[in-house]
Amino acid sequence: MQQVRVEAGSREGRGKGAARTLRREGRLPAVLYGAGEPARAIDIDTRAFRDALVKEAADRALINLTVDGEQFLAIVKEVQQHPVARHLMHVDFQSIRMDQEITIEAVIDLQGEPVGINEGGVLENPLRTVQIRVLPSNIPEAIVVDVSGFAIGDSIHVSGLDVPEGVEILDLPEALVAAVNVPRIIELDEVVPEGELEEGELEEGEDGPERVGDDEDGDDGDDDA
Repeated sequence: MQQVRVEAGSREGRGKGAARTLRREGRLPAVLYGAGEPARAIDIDTRAFRDALVKEAADRALINLTVDGEQFLAIVKEVQQHPVARHLMHVDFQSIRMDQEITIEAVIDLQGEPVGINEGGVLENPLRTVQIRVLPSNIPEAIVVDVSGFAIGDSIHVSGLDVPEGVEILDLPEALVAAVNVPRIIELDEVVPEGELEEGELEEGEDGPERVGDDEDGDDGDDDA
């Protein structure tokens, strides 16, 4: 399993005002909890963590977290982003132990091109990750599914996934992972003539409901950190 190094420092300021100050300084508010220890308020370098999310999938990796020189093994439990601007707002780290099972997200990696594509089918992949329970040392890089032999009408559900020994999938067994289907064609039975819109519909160019503007910071959801 991939491991990512993250440097953190302790922080004392709490509340939204302190969190905004940290963000303006390029620091990201965070919390470390778990392993029977009290929750610790910490902060990390925003740019470094954002780069780790993009390049190293830090949200699905083991984190070697250093807090003021003290070492922890952790996973990312939640990453909060601004609902509009999408910049990072807050991170929750869970401290873990190598001898205790954890719940983590695993990526489903579809490999190969289905033979059904040449028959006019399309590959649908509604489920791209699953929740698994596993010891940290047994976390798989991905759950691989070979779809090269899939013809039109073939599919695979969670119950058909092949996972390493010691990995338990928590998603519903009947959940659809991937299928090759005939493309759906939507036919319009009737074209509504101009001037005969249904009640409540707007003609193109009409103004819809007035949008309420976001304030500068938005609701950062960081009441206690």
